[in-house]
Amino acid sequence: MTQRTKRILLRLGAALAATLAALFAAEIALRLRLYGPRGLAPRWMNSVHALGDSGLLRPALVPDLRYQLAPDRDELFKMARLRTNSQGLRDREYPFGKPPATLRIAVVGDSFTMGSGVALEDVYHSVLERLLSSDPGGRACECINFGVGGYSIPDYTAVVRHLVPRYDPDLILVALTATDRSPPDRRAGPFVPRPATRPFFESLLVKEARHAVLRARRGAALRAARAMWESPADEGGDPLDEPTTRFLRGSLGNLARAARELGLPIAVVHLRAGAPPGGVDSRLTRAFRRACQEADLPYCDVSRRFAGVDSASFCIFHDDPHPNAAAHAIFAEEIQAFLLERGLIE
Repeated sequence: MTQRTKRILLRLGAALAATLAALFAAEIALRLRLYGPRGLAPRWMNSVHALGDSGLLRPALVPDLRYQLAPDRDELFKMARLRTNSQGLRDREYPFGKPPATLRIAVVGDSFTMGSGVALEDVYHSVLERLLSSDPGGRACECINFGVGGYSIPDYTAVVRHLVPRYDPDLILVALTATDRSPPDRRAGPFVPRPATRPFFESLLVKEARHAVLRARRGAALRAARAMWESPADEGGDPLDEPTTRFLRGSLGNLARAARELGLPIAVVHLRAGAPPGGVDSRLTRAFRRACQEADLPYCDVSRRFAGVDSASFCIFHDDPHPNAAAHAIFAEEIQAFLLERGLIE
């Protein structure tokens, strides 16, 4: 090997080493920006995945549901402890029979209600439970968490029909989020649990690059859809497209009928840590409100407390819009005021 060849190889090796060092430094910086120091620890980073990749799910044991949380689990999920009871609820154990002199509320929803990335005691229903139990002369309160990430309105209806009744609640509280604008994908076959992934060993730089490509491909359609959902609603006409409006009317109507068949009062809250400027309704809020009015469901949008505030400050991570503990505390205060104002609790 000639001296010239050796020099070329040394330069290539140095360039490769410098590139790898730069990529490694960029990976570390990205993890720190998104997740803080925990982003460098395998135990914590291996919890930052989708619920379907967490190993926390099992096939559903009741009709009309594909999956449920597995019982008796104690894991980290999105860097927060997620413990399930013997019935597969992310909550403590409850007797099926309601204790005397107790107000019991069944809380149904998706990942916001399950409390992705938030300790159980900081999720809005736990805060609500403490607020209602602390009222002077009031009854003890139990808010039982039936929330599961990825559920939608038809799943809420199945939960109300098959899981809620055995706990004998005084009230059903259903929490809607932006993902509830669309029906679930029913083309999928039986649920097959997947083993938990290990995100610590995945490059966030590669993940961000993939997302950038997807955003470039679908960006225009996504921006148009988001603009439609979040733009102020006109006073006249349907606030969203006809298929979405039809789905919301039908699914919320079914939910209301399920509760009435059980003889249980039910209320709906729309959880979002953000609001259009000026405090006006978004098109999605108007669609939820109209569909609830038609189904005779009491409805509350909690976003008024977030008007004019940067919603990024209420997310669990920079790249994950699930609400953090501060947002959940505001949700609880707004829901308490709504329930008392509407006479749904005493």
